[in-house]
Amino acid sequence: RFADGTEIELNTDTVLRTRMTTAERTVWLDKGEAYFHVKHDAAHPFTVLIGDRRVTDLGTEFVVEHNAAETQVAVVTGRVRFDAPDVQTGVKAATLTRGDTATASVVAMFIAKKSAQELADHLAWRRGVLVFRHTALGDAVNEFNRYNTTKLTISDPAVASMPIGGVFRTDNLDDFTRAAQAVLGLHVRREGKNIAIMR
Repeated sequence: RFADGTEIELNTDTVLRTRMTTAERTVWLDKGEAYFHVKHDAAHPFTVLIGDRRVTDLGTEFVVEHNAAETQVAVVTGRVRFDAPDVQTGVKAATLTRGDTATASVVAMFIAKKSAQELADHLAWRRGVLVFRHTALGDAVNEFNRYNTTKLTISDPAVASMPIGGVFRTDNLDDFTRAAQAVLGLHVRREGKNIAIMR
């Protein structure tokens, strides 16, 4: 929490730097994911820089997720301006409002609408849980591996594509692997610091 009332929550494996003064409010998100609840001040815009991409607060709550492949910005309330380079048009800019999710890769930017439930599911990490709704098992495993030193592995692409649903604590691998066994009929084998999920 900053003196102006702005709050930032960091997800796991996130690197973020700030410069918060009376004249400037700038954040650099080097990697990871952060939730921003910004105290709007039109005279002193709040800006998040993600490489050569920029998010400017227009009075809002939003989340930014950044990795080597892409940057995603989702607006919970209010509005933000998202500027991202585009190989075809130069800099592409969009004003995002509640429910808008913009995904920018090195070649393009796409905007989609998320429901309030989808946004709540996406932000469940703030409560220490992961929410999956018909999520590919491989994607669910990748999410769990962000939070735990014991890693889940899947070597079979067909197993990785199986859908799973449920609400799990980020640190509760046992509940997740039990669900994979009971619901999907899979087997689990511990191998040192890894847990293999297989047919």
